[in-house]
Amino acid sequence: MIGFNGGLIGAARETSFNQSVPGVWTPREQLKAKRALLWPPNVGEDPYYNNVLLLLRADGANGSTTILDESSYARTMTAYADANLSTSQVKFGTTSLYFDGVDDYVEGPSSADWALVDTDYCVEFWIYPVGSQLTASGIIGTYTGWNSYAGKWQIIMTGSTLYAMTSGGSYGISATLTASTWSHVAWVRAGTTASLYVNGISQASTSANNYTNYAPIRLGTAFNVFSGYLDDIRITKGVARYTSNFTPPGAL
Repeated sequence: MIGFNGGLIGAARETSFNQSVPGVWTPREQLKAKRALLWPPNVGEDPYYNNVLLLLRADGANGSTTILDESSYARTMTAYADANLSTSQVKFGTTSLYFDGVDDYVEGPSSADWALVDTDYCVEFWIYPVGSQLTASGIIGTYTGWNSYAGKWQIIMTGSTLYAMTSGGSYGISATLTASTWSHVAWVRAGTTASLYVNGISQASTSANNYTNYAPIRLGTAFNVFSGYLDDIRITKGVARYTSNFTPPGAL
């Protein structure tokens, strides 16, 4: 019998996901099955991959401005100013995403996917801040100009403090990060509660808000520009990956 992982060449498999049908799964069929949640994950594969809106592993050649989105959406990410992949500081893989704190940022397209309304979610990344950050230095979030708060979500830093902002523009829940050190950050909504974790440890929780603004997604800028490195950035919608203290994930 031929299973999900292929086998002997036989009849075409274009219209059936029935494992008893002979033949080899074509790449197109595999993609269909994965999107239909019918394809079993490989060992180590993310079981929530179909819920991932953005996946930036930030791997590539040193100095490259090609930032690949490895989610199923394969969104086009554009690096501005001197934002680039760098070997200077790396958490996983070959490079990380570097921002010089002057004018660098990376932007993805507008999408209704960025609206976080009545749904669980997890925004996570590894971060290596360089020095004390200027007021409201942007890490990741939807962006329509700093004076337009309505329905927007942002994760920012001021000094050594990281904030997950509420839709009203207030600083919301916060945590302290150590400069020149890699830290894993996860902002998670589970039910009606939003929590902020650093290195798998809960730092603060609050009542969850809804975010209706789906302006372009931006990394590295808000009111001011972030100075440092980001690696393994992932946004998951519809799943609260972490609901209590956890061990940060390895390479995505």
